[in-house]
Amino acid sequence: DLGDGEFMIWGHDGAAMEANETTDVPGDVDARLNRIWRVSEVDTLLSAADVGSVDIQFDLSMFTSVVAADLRLLIDTDNDGLFDDETSIGGATDLGGMMFEFAGISLLTNTTRFTLGTINASQTPLPIELLSFNAFVNEQNQAELNWETASETNCDYYQINASTDGVLWDEVSSVKGAGNSSITRKYHYIDPNASAGLHYFRWKQVDFDGTASLVGRKFLSMNAQELGVLFPNPTENSFEFQLKGIDYETTKLLSATGSSLNITWLKQEQDASAVDVSQLASGQYFMLVNGQRFGFVKR
Repeated sequence: DLGDGEFMIWGHDGAAMEANETTDVPGDVDARLNRIWRVSEVDTLLSAADVGSVDIQFDLSMFTSVVAADLRLLIDTDNDGLFDDETSIGGATDLGGMMFEFAGISLLTNTTRFTLGTINASQTPLPIELLSFNAFVNEQNQAELNWETASETNCDYYQINASTDGVLWDEVSSVKGAGNSSITRKYHYIDPNASAGLHYFRWKQVDFDGTASLVGRKFLSMNAQELGVLFPNPTENSFEFQLKGIDYETTKLLSATGSSLNITWLKQEQDASAVDVSQLASGQYFMLVNGQRFGFVKR
């Protein structure tokens, strides 16, 4: 119900994406994120407005294990700065790609705070803050992997696996972890032996007791940067697109009849992008990128 002259803007306090706050939570919640978001919902006169119900999506790809049923949305409805006196909201939907949605939320009003909690801290721990992980083809035509953490707990090393089909995996290397750390750390690995074609890479964090947990997974197309590649195709929820030097200002999403559609970006990087197509109807579509047209099918 967003009307003319009404605005909804939100931002967070910069706190860590770690669910280790166990006191300021409702009784059914084990822990919540330290990070808290706050909403500004106003009109052009900066008076409180009502834009109606909204859908909230969280990108939780920095976490190792997330079960949608464990997630709880926490909203500080009385605006007292506390969540332990609130009723948690369940019903999260797994959209795929570690994207989770709470639909039809009507309790967010001007200046209210919200955050995310878990009712099962062992099954959905939300334990580490992974700032980024990426895979790309470097100038030497090698597979290059980079990731960055804001904190680590009992991290012995990172195991790197590779696959050509996403099913059968080989361990290609390991990178020493920081053990216990609360500062930003950057990691880097180059696989010079990745052959031409499609490749999958995944990272696993291995603790000192041998426990391994998935950190991230990426798809990479070797020697396809000049031509461009869109994957997976067909797709149900999202796809990744790789092309050297993507011009995002001219990129368009087109229907089968050539009509221009809104693009919901999940990622925008120099040589790679990700697009959410979960809301599109089934059928044929096209991405117009750098003057080239790439077709895909939405299931």
